[in-house]
This record gives sequence, C-alpha cells and structure tokens, in this order.
Amino acid sequence: MDDEKIDLSPLDLAQDPARFERLVARITGDAVARRQRPPLFAALVALMRPALAMAALSVAVIWGGAWFVPARRPSSAAADPTQTLLAWAASGRVPEPGEILSTFGGSHDPGR
Repeated sequence: MDDEKIDLSPLDLAQDPARFERLVARITGDAVARRQRPPLFAALVALMRPALAMAALSVAVIWGGAWFVPARRPSSAAADPTQTLLAWAASGRVPEPGEILSTFGGSHDPGR
C-alpha cells in the first residue's frame, strides 16, 4: 500500500470563486429547466388531441358516406332461412347444395 498523500486541492472550490459561481449557475439553470418542462401527463394529453380529432374526422367521413349509400335489403330467402327450410320440407323438394349454403350463409367455394 502507498502511504503517499493525494493532492485534492484541484477539487477545492474555494480556491477558484469564478469556477464555483459557474458551477452553481449551471446547476440552478438545469433545475429551472426541469421545473419548466411540462409533466408527462400534460404532454400525453397534448399528443392525444390531434389523434382524437383524426378519429372524429374519420367517423364523420364514414357516417357521411353511409348516409348516401342505399341500404341493401336481404332477399326473402336470406331474411328468414327457417321459412325457406319449412317450404322445402312441405313441398318435398330437395334443394341443390349451393342453394342450401346460400340460404344458411355458407360458402360453396372449394378453397375455403
């Protein structure tokens, strides 16, 4: 172990008052800057306002487009599959597979 003393005089702030004042000014400047920064919640609210405006605009455009498009009315077979099934049973008619699938909402696409 080395018994030689270490010179800590460069760390002594009393020897250089100008350096000490610069250090204090820098620390207080950083502290003031941190206090002036908006809190996280306020920053998130500020970012959410444009997102909310875009969502409201999207809804208005979609509803506006839907207002001018006529509503599709389902055919009588698609409206009530039970009645169609009862009519087939009462008449004794055997429907085609595609007709059964279209009546009950299926698909006759072999790839599915």
